[in-house]
Amino acid sequence: MFFSPREKKSCVETMDDLTFENMTFGDLISLRSRNPNFVIPTEEISVSYTCVFWDIDDYPIPNDINPDLIYSNIKSALEGMDYRCSDFEIFAYGEKIKDNTELNELYDAGIKYSTHNVPDTEMLRDIVYCSINHKSSSNLMVISKSLTEDTESIRVLRALKSRGFNVLFLQPQPESHSSEHLFHYPDILRCSTYLLDGRKAMDQTPSPDVFTSPSCSRSNCQDFSEPTTSILGGPKTGVFWDVHECPFPNDLDPEAIYKRIQCNLKDLDVSTDISIWAYADKIPFSDDILDKFDKSRIYFVPQVPRDKTARVVRMVHDIDLWELDSPLVDSESPPNVIVISNDINTQGDISFTRCLRSMHNRHYGAFLVQPKDIAQENLKTEDWPRWILAGIVSFSQIRYPVSDKKWKKKEKIKKDKAVKKPEVSSRVKTQDSPLVKTMIRQDEDLFYPIPPVSGPRIGVFWDVNDSPFPGDLDPNSIYQRIDLALEKKGYEGVMSIWAYYTEQEPIPGFLLDKYQSAGINIVPKAPANKTERVDRMIHDMLFWEMDTPLNVYVTPPSLIVISNDFPGEGEGDINLTFVLSCMNGRGYNVLLVEPKKLALDNPGSSALWPGCLLDVGQTLGLCSWPPSSGQKRRKKKHVEEST
Repeated sequence: MFFSPREKKSCVETMDDLTFENMTFGDLISLRSRNPNFVIPTEEISVSYTCVFWDIDDYPIPNDINPDLIYSNIKSALEGMDYRCSDFEIFAYGEKIKDNTELNELYDAGIKYSTHNVPDTEMLRDIVYCSINHKSSSNLMVISKSLTEDTESIRVLRALKSRGFNVLFLQPQPESHSSEHLFHYPDILRCSTYLLDGRKAMDQTPSPDVFTSPSCSRSNCQDFSEPTTSILGGPKTGVFWDVHECPFPNDLDPEAIYKRIQCNLKDLDVSTDISIWAYADKIPFSDDILDKFDKSRIYFVPQVPRDKTARVVRMVHDIDLWELDSPLVDSESPPNVIVISNDINTQGDISFTRCLRSMHNRHYGAFLVQPKDIAQENLKTEDWPRWILAGIVSFSQIRYPVSDKKWKKKEKIKKDKAVKKPEVSSRVKTQDSPLVKTMIRQDEDLFYPIPPVSGPRIGVFWDVNDSPFPGDLDPNSIYQRIDLALEKKGYEGVMSIWAYYTEQEPIPGFLLDKYQSAGINIVPKAPANKTERVDRMIHDMLFWEMDTPLNVYVTPPSLIVISNDFPGEGEGDINLTFVLSCMNGRGYNVLLVEPKKLALDNPGSSALWPGCLLDVGQTLGLCSWPPSSGQKRRKKKHVEEST
């Protein structure tokens, strides 16, 4: 995200060397979707933190001024208005700057630039993340035309102001100074800086433009314009319910609806201090009925968009504001957030999956129920909401369930015994549940971090073009056969498979779901060119390595690659053998299988598959941890007794 061109090659090594003391918010943003073991400390980060968010497409850099001076002038302007800037950062957003020279000039000036096709969406999300990662009373300055014209953005910024953040807008007035000279002098910047209520930040005088947002007229309205509070104390559970897609029963009163939801969540070991926010573009109740819902802690959110994408954006922002009001330090058990709504795919911009997985990485309980996965006959009033919540998916258990194996001693498996997949909790359904028919495929391309598992881990990266799966085996049989064959060769652990398929013929959605529920991830948009495909696999393996640190597992993780390698065309060129040898040198077990070495008339036959294929593999190294001092003493004592 915020790496300069010259820093991209060393970004991983740089992150490994950073400690939190010298890590900036930009580093946190870069790490937030990568390392599941990275925990943002809850103590105060900076008393005088000031962050500027600048839409560089709305307010471009003038030709007659360099980025260094812009940085200095903005900081001087804020300090001149008595905003402390001992910890000061500027983040710029846009899609027009492509030249590496310009990008390096920004980074050299201390301005971190993020290229994005929807700068406003990215900027608002980072503003919220900044608020979560820093204490209230921090200063947030927004330099954007389009953000100030968006009602939802103003609503979120007003909500941050109500939580103690100082929110400033840069808005030059035509009669005083044109935007072309905005960054030339600190005085011009000070005269163009306003508070959310429309007063000038420097002298509190009224402004001709006042940012307003609709407010709720109900007395007990909970629309996140003000901080939310817990009634019972202890850990919270926030439920965000899309009533448009999953309506409440008409024959139940508000208190009965709340009690039923509370009772069913209690069976799932979720905190019963529940608050429910209901989202519908049209509220079919009178104010008297809404008051009854409010008293039952079911809050119908006002001014909800009818458009699905806009509604998801609103819900995600409210979830972020709820997180601000539910810090981890306030209770011994982590708060939980539950979303009942169908997700959307906006190419990584904003979605429930991205939001909830990020919260899970910050140690919140995160759950998703998609109504489209629930059969209509299961929505009867007498069972409501039993079958809705029975389809709940926990982001702590998606596709990587905790194994019940004891990894101290490996049990010998009989040839005629079927391979058992790791057992999972019976209380919370994972994606293996038949109730969850549409799988969440947001992370099958390793865009998001892989959750940790109990015991060792095996990562299998399979080039399906070089070695297709047998056509007469279903996905579960494919997974089980690979698991058993690797176990016979001494590779033990919770296995996940990434299959690289170039999509000459698209795979039907129902078949993709079967593959993923079996633990086989079909990587989308794998390049047809072999060299590009290997490059993609290498990058994904390095991401897998980042998510599988050696210090987390007692037994070294194993990496299995099924793909034909190719020699580098020039000195220093990278190929699979080179990368895998380096990973083995860092302590990972590595096996490279090149299907071209398999001498069979019908390599796609399932009779001997995949044992015959793994037999031609090249073991690049088997690693084991050194014995503990106690083990060394026991071994020495045993040797002395035997002599």
